[in-house]
Amino acid sequence: MMKAVGVLAFAAVTLVAGVTEVPAVAFNSAGGQGSCAGTVTFPLPATCAGGWVAVAPDPAWQGNNPGGSGAVWVSYTAGTGSGGVIVTPNVVPPLTPVNATTTFTIAIPAGFASLSLLVWADDTAGVRLDGGGYLASTTAGASAPNPTQGTNCAAGGLTCTAGGGAAFSILLGGVAHDLHFDVFQRAGDAFGLLYAGDLQPVPEPATMLLVGSVLAGVGYISRRRLQKTQA
Repeated sequence: MMKAVGVLAFAAVTLVAGVTEVPAVAFNSAGGQGSCAGTVTFPLPATCAGGWVAVAPDPAWQGNNPGGSGAVWVSYTAGTGSGGVIVTPNVVPPLTPVNATTTFTIAIPAGFASLSLLVWADDTAGVRLDGGGYLASTTAGASAPNPTQGTNCAAGGLTCTAGGGAAFSILLGGVAHDLHFDVFQRAGDAFGLLYAGDLQPVPEPATMLLVGSVLAGVGYISRRRLQKTQA
C-alpha cells in the first residue's frame, strides 16, 4: 500500500511540475491592439482605426504599468484620457452591452487553459466572453458594471482607482475566444480601459501522457495489492 501511495505522490508532483514548466503569457492592454465599437456615430467611430489608442491616465486613476506589467490605459481614440478634448457620451442606466459607451474586443488564440486578469475602467465596465453575459469578478463583488457614480468614476465594483481593479479568473479550455470589455461613461471627463493579466498555456501533451501513464501504474499496483489481499 505504501508503494502505491508513493507512486501516486510522484504522479501528483509530476503533474504540478508539468503544468508550471510552461510559462504564462502576459496579457496586457496596449495601444494598437484589438478593435472597438460604440453605440453612437459621433464622436465615436464605428471601429478603432489601427486598433486601440494609448491615452494619458487621469491623476485619480490607477497608474500605467500596474505591478510592472507594462499595461497602459487605452481608448477608442486620442483625446479621451486626462486633459483630453473629446467628451465621451454619457450612458444612462441600465448599463447593458447594448448601450455601452464603447465595447473593446480582443481575440485570445487557442492553446490557453485560463486567464487571470485585473481590470480598471473609467467610469466602469463589464467583462464578457464570446458575446455572453457579464463574468463575475472574484473581488469586485458583482458581475455587472456599477451604475452608481462616485467622485472620480464608479462608486465601487469595477472602477478606475488604484484600489478598484476587479480580478477575473476565466477558463478558456484551450480554444480561441473573443474577450469583450463594455466600458461605460457616466460623467463628463476622461474615459478609458486598463487591464493586466496572464494567460496560462494548456499543458504539453507529452506531460499529460507521462502523468496518465503514472496514474495507470498506480491503478495496476492497487489492483495487484487488492488481489493479493483477497487471495
